[in-house]
Amino acid sequence: MSLLFVIAIGILPLQSQQLEPGFYLTQEKATNCEKLVKKPGTRKEFLCLTPRPIIPSLEFRAITEIQEDSESGLYYADLSLSDEGVRILRALASSFRGSTMVLILDNRIAGILDYNEDPFIRENQIRVSVSRRRAALVEVHSQLKAVIAENLKRTEGSGG
Repeated sequence: MSLLFVIAIGILPLQSQQLEPGFYLTQEKATNCEKLVKKPGTRKEFLCLTPRPIIPSLEFRAITEIQEDSESGLYYADLSLSDEGVRILRALASSFRGSTMVLILDNRIAGILDYNEDPFIRENQIRVSVSRRRAALVEVHSQLKAVIAENLKRTEGSGG
């Protein structure tokens, strides 16, 4: 399974919030929203996030090297998820079609996933991509590689 994941232009810092890395589902803005973040590319639009990641970074397993699709003008890398991450993503895609998830890395919005933009394409992967701006993807790619390396250390350290 693969989803097209369009990375926002630049990475936006979050206002004095400590958020664990992972994919957060967005909610309709509520008056008592605890995790309110500015939507990339806008001045006044905000997103309300679920209190915890719906797919935590512990579910990230591997990421391919950055590739270029010259036909579509995209740079991309494919992020592989654990079986549990895939199960959650499938359930979300069927239950929350039209919803939006954001990827939080290093306490910043690293990108936005919109289920309406591209359905599942391949096995257990989400396609992380940007249009014509390889530099924007390089930083996110490096952060994802670091998270995956940390996950591998934890798995080896716990004997499984």
